Amino acid sequence: MSRAPARRWIGRWLLVVGVLHTLLGIGTYIFSVVAVVREGLWNTVEAVQGRPLAFWFIAAGLQLILLGALASWIEAREPLPRFLGWTLLAFAAGGIVLLPVSGFWLLLPPATGILARRAPRTSSGPVAGLDHVQLAMPPGGEEDARGFYAGLLGLSEVPKPEPLATRGGCWFEGSETILHLGVENDFRPARKAHPALLVTDLEACRATLAAAGAAITPDHSLPGVRRFYTADPFGNRIELIQAEDGFSRR
Repeated sequence: MSRAPARRWIGRWLLVVGVLHTLLGIGTYIFSVVAVVREGLWNTVEAVQGRPLAFWFIAAGLQLILLGALASWIEAREPLPRFLGWTLLAFAAGGIVLLPVSGFWLLLPPATGILARRAPRTSSGPVAGLDHVQLAMPPGGEEDARGFYAGLLGLSEVPKPEPLATRGGCWFEGSETILHLGVENDFRPARKAHPALLVTDLEACRATLAAAGAAITPDHSLPGVRRFYTADPFGNRIELIQAEDGFSRR
């Protein structure tokens, strides 16, 4: 049975908790907040009893908001590091022991959510990772390649090394993506073998390709995996997957 793809909920959870914590702090200590603002902010907290507690309560909420925003940014690109899960779990456990009736319980779901996700893949062999993917293209197709891979998919063309430049073709790079197109005189498009590219907004990508006249082949064979197939100008099959649904993100 295939494993359901991980959703980007942990950062959003922390954002919501941070917003609620901040609003609760402002509401609870509204008189202190108003007084601090009226007195001009500078050095108005420490001198009055009760204000340091109000400050740190609200500051903790703002820090949770920042942590949630950072976690959301990371989740869109890769799984959250497990040390963050252990840190949140230890912080929540310590807070619960000292203050059982508190919001520390709200840190348990994201902490366990991070730790429940599959650990990063490792290999006992010499292969350390995937460096790049190469597709074939016919001679003279460089402009068409640029129009599709750079113009429609948003990848950046990078110059080929001097010893390889005379062979033709194009090299493209993007976030965690290196894609090479090499000239093949007896070219035949790859209609089965294909690269699968992660995209941040699958529907926007679909609309862009469709508007350019590219063929779109939907695929709903895997529940919870949002993806479709298209073809480059040479007929090479290309799979596009919503970033957080990709197999490398599980």
